[in-house]
Order: sequence, then structure tokens, then C-alpha cells
Amino acid sequence: MGELMQVPLKNFHQTEADCRCGCGKKTAPELLLRLQAFLFIVEREYGVPVRCIISGPARCDKRNAEIYGGKDVPSYHRGMSRGKARGEVGAAVDVVVEVFLEREWARVSKQHLAELAIESKLFGGVGWKIYGPASSFVHLDLGPVRVF
Repeated sequence: MGELMQVPLKNFHQTEADCRCGCGKKTAPELLLRLQAFLFIVEREYGVPVRCIISGPARCDKRNAEIYGGKDVPSYHRGMSRGKARGEVGAAVDVVVEVFLEREWARVSKQHLAELAIESKLFGGVGWKIYGPASSFVHLDLGPVRVF
């Protein structure tokens, strides 16, 4: 699909993790490589092809404020400083992962996906509990180790 520093990304394209406002803000290459490694783990767990939907990519300050109703909320999507560090790349993604079972794509439960992410030790933060049952994504970041 995409390439990152000459490393093929099988399950998503690196531009999927760019800020959605079009400003050009990128997600840290290290996080994208960790995400691809994690997707290989998921693929091995299920024994079938997987695909990844990045529902929450990097965010510039403007986009982050839009997400939070105009408030200046710290977020690893903005970068490791969680704030206004000029030129900083995003350090978090929200993802939905699907597996190809019985000739159709099926969503991996966010609880199981989070458990696999925690076991992998590839990410600092793994968030899924606080978002409620209506959300289907798991938050993955390069921050300190924590589960929320």
C-alpha cells in the first residue's frame, strides 16, 4: 500500500495518518512502523488478512480544537508535547481493525484489539475503555505506558 522510509506498509498508507484538515501535519514514522508491526501480530493471531482504518490521525492545533468544540485540549495526536510545539509530528492514532473472515470483513472488537496492543508492548498509551460502547476505535500512542 504505502511506503515509509523504504519500509513497505502492508495494511495502510502513511498518508492516512496525516491531519485531515489538509495542513500537511504528519504522524511520527516510528508510530506508523509500530502500527504496521502490530497489524502483523493481529494477522498472525487470526490467520487471515487484516485491514486498518485510521479514524483518528495526527492533528494540528486547529483540527484538535475542532474535535474538542473549540477548546485547547492536550492530545498526543498533536505530538509528544501534547501542545503547540512548532513542526512536531503527531504521536497518536485511533484505529479500527478488520479481519477477512468467511468472505467478508469483520471488525475486531476494541477490547480484543486493545488486549493485543497491550501484550505487544509496542505502544505507550492504549485507550479504549473511556470512549464508551458507541465508539469502535482503539487509541494508540507513543506516550508513557498506561491503559485508559
